[in-house]
Amino acid sequence: MASPDITLHTCSTPNGVKISIALEELGLPYKVNYVSFEKREQKSPEFLKISPAGKIPALTDHDFNIFESGAILIYLCENYDPEEKLLPKDPKLKSQVIQWIMFQMAGVGPMQGEANFYNTFSPEHVPYCIERYTKYTLADITNYSMVKFHLICGIPNLDDLPNLKAWVARIDARPATQKGIDVPNP
Repeated sequence: MASPDITLHTCSTPNGVKISIALEELGLPYKVNYVSFEKREQKSPEFLKISPAGKIPALTDHDFNIFESGAILIYLCENYDPEEKLLPKDPKLKSQVIQWIMFQMAGVGPMQGEANFYNTFSPEHVPYCIERYTKYTLADITNYSMVKFHLICGIPNLDDLPNLKAWVARIDARPATQKGIDVPNP
């Protein structure tokens, strides 16, 4: 296994912190390149060479660029997780993990993005849309970063979801989560 030379290109969003948490869980050294949305750095020609979709997170390992958070997580585990801490090698177990990653990427993530839009940026208040996009919850590590940022969707707390609230608290208590959640900005 080659030594990593990793740069994480990110900012403080649910998708951004899931990579820093995984890097911390794996105990991998990495540098952080903060990508400013305010300056639209994610659309700069330099960044588009790393992430053609112009989205964060992205990761550079030596001279290899990876974009899309699920692809980054799988790459990290396939290359730097020989102990199978986060991704089992057994094909069926690995498939189950990848299914939940895809569920987050195709379900919870886009739904939370829509909830954020209708609660934060929409020029008009559309109750149907707000209700539709604020009822999704999931108790799974792959979805932690999305659930953790429930406030941006207009969900004030998790008090009515005691199992989910307890699950978030358990993940919050993990040392790697405490380190990773503060990348790139405490």
